[in-house]
Amino acid sequence: MKQVRWGILGCADIAERRIFPAFQEVKNGVVAAVATRGSSPRLERIRAAYPPFAVCGYEELLADPSIDAVYIPLLNSMHLEWTLKAAKAGKHVLCEKPLVCRSGDVALLRQAAKEHGVYIMEAFACLHSPLYPTIRRLIADGEIGELRVVEAVFSSPLKDPDSPKLSPEFFGGSIHDVGCYNLLTIRQVTGREPKSVKAFATFLPSGVDGTVTALLDMGDGILGYSLSSKDAANHRGLKVIGSRGIITFPKTPNTWGNVEITVANAKGTRTVSLTVPNNYAAELEQMGRCILEGEAPLVSLDESEKNIRAMEMVHAAIGSYMCRP
Repeated sequence: MKQVRWGILGCADIAERRIFPAFQEVKNGVVAAVATRGSSPRLERIRAAYPPFAVCGYEELLADPSIDAVYIPLLNSMHLEWTLKAAKAGKHVLCEKPLVCRSGDVALLRQAAKEHGVYIMEAFACLHSPLYPTIRRLIADGEIGELRVVEAVFSSPLKDPDSPKLSPEFFGGSIHDVGCYNLLTIRQVTGREPKSVKAFATFLPSGVDGTVTALLDMGDGILGYSLSSKDAANHRGLKVIGSRGIITFPKTPNTWGNVEITVANAKGTRTVSLTVPNNYAAELEQMGRCILEGEAPLVSLDESEKNIRAMEMVHAAIGSYMCRP
């Protein structure tokens, strides 16, 4: 079986925790190289745990004709620059969320993909899970009556005040790091785009949004509620509230394995069991099929642009650093 030869730009935490383990389940791709600024304990742990791969500089990796695609887990502010550089080098790109932080930049990516004949896809692994389709089916089947509210909560505290994930220079903050999942969830479950947003926020000393609550008008009497935080206790979950019932999922949308969705209505409370494959392996496999078989990316640039616009609406509602010249 032909395999995609992948390069990873940057030895990030998510590469160690999620991507390298996922590649052990991927049939149509292999990690051929990792680009890094230098040796690190994380790199040495990865090299000890997984099959051999080349280690090189960023530009060297992009210049390597044997590399077909790159995965980009760099800081948010670096996504646009290195996605464009990779596309220019003829590499297909799977870039971590948020793909970019300004919706206007998606046009640059769309043009680069067309000009250089490559695929560019945002790494929203949860979109490769059956979770959202299952919830939409439950709503369509009338399990909770008419849809009223979708509540999405994602709080993931970061204790290091000097972390680049909390720096405006690197486009940090709760909206970009975890709020993007909430907005994606609300949009995916409702099948709608927000018409308007009202939001409140507390800000960290660095100037980025620490905790944000946002109320989204999704139209026709349907509301979305998002709570994202980088300085509140760990808490994740989803509630879909209808006129006659509630659907609950108390975990992050990226969860895989044997998971349960709870449905409560006038008939009682029941669970819907799902066996969810490793979402990270699924997105890598799907990107591989795009490259090898011409399959369309599951996460299109249009979908990415819509979610980025939703983030921009929340930023505007709280007057965040992203709204300043």
